Amino acid sequence: MKKNGRPSIYSQKLASELCKILSQGISLRRACEMKGMPDASTVFRWLADKQDFREQYARAKEESADAQHEILSDLGDEAIKLSQIVDPKSSGAVVQAVKLKADNMKWSMSKMKPKKYGDKLDLTTDGKALPQPIYGGTASTGKKV
Repeated sequence: MKKNGRPSIYSQKLASELCKILSQGISLRRACEMKGMPDASTVFRWLADKQDFREQYARAKEESADAQHEILSDLGDEAIKLSQIVDPKSSGAVVQAVKLKADNMKWSMSKMKPKKYGDKLDLTTDGKALPQPIYGGTASTGKKV
């Protein structure tokens, strides 16, 4: 039986090109605006339908966090340069705008790669649950633990 609807534009080449763009720290929205890239709704359909693309996309988004870290490193210098070339009355606003962008990037990075960029760094357990302490002392309430 023949399927109705438009044929898919999915190809491994197009998926790889999209993931390459995403891994450079560019958002999906911006990537989809580029020439030759699919619409975001198409990408979401691919994510739902194609396991191999889902895995490739997940790796690209993890790499994106590292690329954003590199971009973040340059934002401070960018803020200083911009504040020096704009009207002195506007320099504070420029620095605040760059700070907002940096804060948004840090939040995004903490969600994409929480073990590396999250607020709570787990340096001792490698993500495993901590064992409950077993001892015969009493808690501060005076009750036996």
